[in-house]
Amino acid sequence: MAKPRYGAKRSVGGRSPIAFVYVVCDDRKTASKYFEKAITFKLGERQLKALPADSHGKTGEAVIEQASRRKDEADERDIVWALVDLEMKPNSKTLKQKFSRQAKKAKVKLALSQPCFEVWILSHLVYTGQSFANCGAVLSAVKNQWKAAFGHEFPDNKAHADYQKLSDQVHNAVANARKQNPQKAQSWTDIWRIFVPNAESV
Repeated sequence: MAKPRYGAKRSVGGRSPIAFVYVVCDDRKTASKYFEKAITFKLGERQLKALPADSHGKTGEAVIEQASRRKDEADERDIVWALVDLEMKPNSKTLKQKFSRQAKKAKVKLALSQPCFEVWILSHLVYTGQSFANCGAVLSAVKNQWKAAFGHEFPDNKAHADYQKLSDQVHNAVANARKQNPQKAQSWTDIWRIFVPNAESV
């Protein structure tokens, strides 16, 4: 039986044969394109599906709200994640607590990145143990490692990157991302938890 595309209605009078892990992204470029292009991935009995932000410049609160709406529409077997970047803001610790409370209330799972999603991209290529002052510094590291790994430049428009090249490195990314403890490291990402069922944040 062909798998239903995202947007298709559930079967009438019964459950869809497919359950999903929905990943609501906070952008329409890097994270959403990564999950669309790189991951043909099945998590147990669930199929992974990316949902890009429904508008540009989404705040963390708005991303979690979008995930909450998806949760309300989802099958009871589905899992919904909200991806939020902390962007090295001075009040990052307070924001982390605030977003965690909001996600818990909405009954969705939360994956934070400090400073940004590109920490997860970098984790596919190398473990640096490095702390990054901002997302620009992370992106510079991604560009260097991308060229070393694939022999060509990472595109200026992140949405045009061939993230499918990273598909075979997901397990490396999980292992590398897990080495960074959010309580101790300046730069880290929770994205690995999406790929490790029942994992809890450090």
